[in-house]
Amino acid sequence: MPTKRDYLALVPGTQPEHLPAGELTSPVPTDRPSFRNYRELPLLVRHAWESYAIVDQALERLEQGQFLEPALLSDAVLSDDRAGGVVDTRVNAVLGLPVKVERQEQSDGAQEEGEEVRALQQEIAEWVQRNWEQMFPHAALKEFFRSGLMLNAGVGELVWDWTSDGKVLPTLKTWHTQFAYWRWDTRSYWLIHQEGVQELAPGDGRWLFSAPNGAEHGWLYALLRRLARLWVDRMFTLRDYARSSEKFGLGVVKAKMPPERDAKDHARFQAQVSNLANESAVFLPQSNDGKSGYDLEMMETDEGTSWQSFEKRLGYLDSSIAIATLGQNLTTEVKQGGSRAAAEVHDTVRDDYSRDDAQGLATVLRTQALTPLVAYNWGYQAAMLGVDVSRLVPCVSLEAEPVEDQDVSATAAQAVAAALSDFHLSGAPVDKRAFLQKFNVPVLDEGDVAPAPAARPTDETLRVSAARRTRADAAAKGRLLVDELVEATRKAGASALAGRRERLLRICLTEGSFDGMKAAIRKLYSELQPSKLRDVVAKSWVVGQHLGRLAAATGHRA
Repeated sequence: MPTKRDYLALVPGTQPEHLPAGELTSPVPTDRPSFRNYRELPLLVRHAWESYAIVDQALERLEQGQFLEPALLSDAVLSDDRAGGVVDTRVNAVLGLPVKVERQEQSDGAQEEGEEVRALQQEIAEWVQRNWEQMFPHAALKEFFRSGLMLNAGVGELVWDWTSDGKVLPTLKTWHTQFAYWRWDTRSYWLIHQEGVQELAPGDGRWLFSAPNGAEHGWLYALLRRLARLWVDRMFTLRDYARSSEKFGLGVVKAKMPPERDAKDHARFQAQVSNLANESAVFLPQSNDGKSGYDLEMMETDEGTSWQSFEKRLGYLDSSIAIATLGQNLTTEVKQGGSRAAAEVHDTVRDDYSRDDAQGLATVLRTQALTPLVAYNWGYQAAMLGVDVSRLVPCVSLEAEPVEDQDVSATAAQAVAAALSDFHLSGAPVDKRAFLQKFNVPVLDEGDVAPAPAARPTDETLRVSAARRTRADAAAKGRLLVDELVEATRKAGASALAGRRERLLRICLTEGSFDGMKAAIRKLYSELQPSKLRDVVAKSWVVGQHLGRLAAATGHRA
């Protein structure tokens, strides 16, 4: 059995001193990672983005696949509280999801895999789940995903090392995108490092590259192209707001002086006006007739210099930045008294954005990091079992349960119950189970819930149960008697009114005026003799009460 040192002898000069000694527990895999660690150049920074022309120049470089200036512009945009905050919200919406690593399922129509293959798939999935945080540190994964989001160019390096169980384990190291660029002649990305230039080959066991919008000219759809001008406009608005506050915050005062003035009064007035910010009173001498003299007047400014105009502009820009990044601005605009439930349902980032981001990141990590990991550590076992290495690579998913609005769910359940009740009352032949399942209402089959074992009843339990049954039977008989009485009364009333209904309809159809119709109906009502009907109803009510009490008391039908 070869040792780790034998393994590293195949790659001269790559053996770290801290590697633990010991024997490998399995044959040497056919492929092996490079233990080389590339070194990054010092970062460049730029703080001056004082014109649209400079920003447009950086965007032009981005459109050409040159990432130096766009990366510096991205750093500046992310330093803004608004733009940086919404980008962090979108990033955290994905990286805050739980990571689930599972073995691959057997696809339809594929050749049946044996128990050994399935057991190995499960073993690899559990190993990756245990070592996930060591392979993909949260901070490195966050920077890698954010660069891919902003520039469509996230660069990561896999730094390999040995584990205590004799396997090689990668750790993600991120690179600043300013050192990457696209070459049209090779149709590939290249990276500048301290030792020279390196072509990137994502999935080779060394390099990871995140391009959510596509590898070739996907940077045209990078988030930076949406945010750059909005961010510059916001910076200019904040600058002008501060200048306006400095200039007009204390107001502009007009000082009036008479053409013929005393030198002493003039000097005193000029000194007081110059020190107006610290004075609570100003000396204003007037002429004897009161028509001329010194005066002060607050000067009003137009709406273009008012604070409301800046607030309105900043609100528009903040909303635009949120929509461009999060897909919606509902949660950013919920004020006191607003729809908090609606904001919770949207959960800050639009759901389709989060699903797409999570799926894209999981695909990159699975294809570019986990695939070589499995090949290095379990490639020989795949060959022995006669399966392709790709069948051993576990599936990765970042998913969370959707946020449920309890008020909306309760309202929907109430509406479904009301609709089902209406169908029942109307006598319509409705498949209740299919109707409930359509609205995601859980329906149990008769055999789903096993009946609980019946406990041996006590004497007291039997007595109470018998009393309840007696009262229930008596109440049912009482309701039956009342129903029969009501039916008999209805028939008696219908018999008494026989012939009147046809006359009423004839009156409505034949009378030509409203007054004539009223007179005819009034005559018909006088012939009904309502006093007789009143006596029948009163007697029925009394008889019904006595029959109900009798049935409840005796449990026998009269």
